[in-house]
Amino acid sequence: MELDNELIPEEKKNAEETVTAAEAEVPAASGEPEKKKKKRRRQIHEVTAENDIRYRGPLSYRHLKILGWFCIIISQIAVVEQLKEHVTGNAIPFFCNDRIISLFTFAALPLLLISIFSVLLQKRSNYRSTLVINGALALGMIGLFMLIYHRYILGLAGAFFNTANQSAADAFDDMMSTIPSFRGFLTFNIFIDVFLCVLVMFFLDYTPKHFFTGKKLLIFRSFVIIPLIYELACILIKIMATERFITLPFWVSPLLTTKPPMSILMFLSIVRFIKIREKKYLATGKSIEEYHEFLKTNTNSFQFSRHLILTVTVYSLLDFLLLIFLTAIDLVVLGRLDASDLPLALAESLAKVNSWGFGGTAGMMDLIPIILLFSYTRTHKQKLIDAAIPVVSVIVIVLVYLDGGFQLIQGVLRNSGTI
Repeated sequence: MELDNELIPEEKKNAEETVTAAEAEVPAASGEPEKKKKKRRRQIHEVTAENDIRYRGPLSYRHLKILGWFCIIISQIAVVEQLKEHVTGNAIPFFCNDRIISLFTFAALPLLLISIFSVLLQKRSNYRSTLVINGALALGMIGLFMLIYHRYILGLAGAFFNTANQSAADAFDDMMSTIPSFRGFLTFNIFIDVFLCVLVMFFLDYTPKHFFTGKKLLIFRSFVIIPLIYELACILIKIMATERFITLPFWVSPLLTTKPPMSILMFLSIVRFIKIREKKYLATGKSIEEYHEFLKTNTNSFQFSRHLILTVTVYSLLDFLLLIFLTAIDLVVLGRLDASDLPLALAESLAKVNSWGFGGTAGMMDLIPIILLFSYTRTHKQKLIDAAIPVVSVIVIVLVYLDGGFQLIQGVLRNSGTI
């Protein structure tokens, strides 16, 4: 028993030494806690349907398409109502509120473009059908305007001024030039902008299968300069018309672009983002078929929306700075800094520069909540609805112009005492 008692302290001592050594090997027990290893960010070529994220926004391309067409209808009603207000003095006040209407006007194009983006990214449509549809809509708007202009507006102007058709056109242009808010042109054909943007994406993204293959592909890519030149020409024409260097006939209006110049640059940035991601993905050894499967993932959809928000924010800021810069130049060139009423001069310069399209991109910031809720991976089975949306919308727009033209004629005849 004594031996056992003598051994017990020794065993305790060994046990204590063993525990001390074990504790020395565990950093958490002796000092600062061990830092957790940072989780490695998953690369896009590692994303598959099996490890995809679960989040998917509730809004689909169809919802954005409906919202975009709704904004177009509102903007076209505003064009008719504002024309009625200037000519007859009678219009619906809501559609004459520039701040409210500008929200619908600037929202229409990005909503439609994002919707078109989502369809093309999922390869559920081809460029040929997209270009044909939007080109037909642009031409249809031009044709509708020409019909109303030559059949009704010039007919009314000829009866009112008691002149021939060409003299009526000159008289109508002179009358429009007296309207303070009319700066030498009228822009409303949003389908021109949609067609040009799709054309940009077509030349930068599509790969021809028969012509312009191999090294000749660069020639095809260079054709992107065509829509860009058209956009630049429209901007210069607007500036010259505003400064009264040229006088635009009213029939030119449906041929002019409607959106801010910064919008086309923002669009180019988005297309560039898509092409860089494709190149990065294929550089890892993946096939184009695997890339198309990656495009269907919620991960890519969320990353696309996140980049879209960042792009809208950056270009909206740049557009605002450009608006301030050009307004300051206008004040200096015209010598308005020493004007007695500087706030009025500043307001006039701001309105002029804004009419060229600068400063309008900031309105897209209101679309950020919608973009957060958008997912281009959402699809719908009833494709007939997608085809019906533009058809129904165009019918509504035609009725708006016909009814507006009728009310315009009635107002002019009533003011002249004819009826």
